[in-house]
Amino acid sequence: TYGLLGIDTNDPGKNSVEFKNVTINASSPITSSQANYNVTLTGNNTINGTLTGNNAVAYAHDLEISGTTTADHLSSDKSTTGATIFSVSGNATIDSGAKLIINSSAKNVAGIKFSTPGQLTVQPNANVSMTLGDGQSMAVDNAKEIDLQNGSTLSVDSSMLTTGARASAPVTLDIKGNLGTVDMNIAQDATLSIHRNVTGTSDSPLLSYGPNKGTGDSTDTYNLTV
Repeated sequence: TYGLLGIDTNDPGKNSVEFKNVTINASSPITSSQANYNVTLTGNNTINGTLTGNNAVAYAHDLEISGTTTADHLSSDKSTTGATIFSVSGNATIDSGAKLIINSSAKNVAGIKFSTPGQLTVQPNANVSMTLGDGQSMAVDNAKEIDLQNGSTLSVDSSMLTTGARASAPVTLDIKGNLGTVDMNIAQDATLSIHRNVTGTSDSPLLSYGPNKGTGDSTDTYNLTV
C-alpha cells in the first residue's frame, strides 16, 4: 500500500520520519506499507484517518509517541477487514508523560497491530487510551511483550463481542503461540483497564495469550507480572 511518504531503506536504524505538531486528514496511509523505517510523533498531533480494506493509518518499523497524539478513524465503512491505526513491524514506545488517544467506532479497526510480534512499552506516567468498535478491533494485537512502567496507564473501552475466536481479545499477545516466553508486566502504580461497553454473547476474553485453540507450543511460557 502506497502512502503519503515512502522511503526505500534496508536499515530502519538509520532512517526515520518525524511528525511534529501536525494535523493530518488522510484517506490513505500517511506512510507506506513497505515502511522499513522508524516513525516518531512529537508535540501535539491530530490524525484523522479514513480506512477501508485492511489498510493502516500509519505503518512503521519502530513507533515512538512523544507529546500528545490523537488518532481518529472517521469512517464507519463496513468494508474494513483487519484494518488498524498503527501497523508496527518492530516495537512501539510511548515516552514518559506522553499521551496516545485512539478513537474508532467502526468494525474491524484495531489500535496498534504488530505485523511481527513486538514489544509495547508505556513509559512512566504515560497514558494510552483507546475506544474501539466490534469485530477484530483489538487495542493491542500480536504483542510479544507489554511493559506498563511506573504510573503508566493502558485504558481500553471495547465493543468487541466476537465468537469462535478466543484469541481475539481487546489485548492479545502471541496470536500464533510460537514465541517461547511472552510477558506482560504491570509495574507499581501502573494501570491496565479493559472495559467491554456492550452486552451480548461472546467467548472473547479481555486479555488473551496464544492462538485460538487455547494452547501454544509445548515450550511456550505466558507470564503476567503485577
